[in-house]
Amino acid sequence: MSYRPGQVQDDAALIPGYEPLSVRDAAGVKALYGDGDPVLGDRWIPLLGTGGGDFYAAVYEARSPSSRVASVVIGGESRMAYDSVEQMVNAFRNFFRTGVFFIADDGTLDADDDLWISSETGSGRESA
Repeated sequence: MSYRPGQVQDDAALIPGYEPLSVRDAAGVKALYGDGDPVLGDRWIPLLGTGGGDFYAAVYEARSPSSRVASVVIGGESRMAYDSVEQMVNAFRNFFRTGVFFIADDGTLDADDDLWISSETGSGRESA
């Protein structure tokens, strides 16, 4: 992927509304949000973030070989969205296949937010 003059984040997004965070940006999110969230605990690192402050974070335990993934919505409650980073990636890949993520009329990547949320919180989570 390369930068083009006039390009904005939505032109290059892989996940609608979210962008991968650099180590510096992830550290900044972690410092601003802090530890102690009952879902995140104190062992987590932001992976994907939005301009509004929402993010997905890998939540890990010292003795576990994989990290669960929490969804944090500023002004809302944090929740576990995926049982592993691999499950999140596979779910996002499936969202492209099933039309949860799609190209909008203006040519940008968009999402059916209701389907996205229900897949992470309801019966769709098991098949993600």
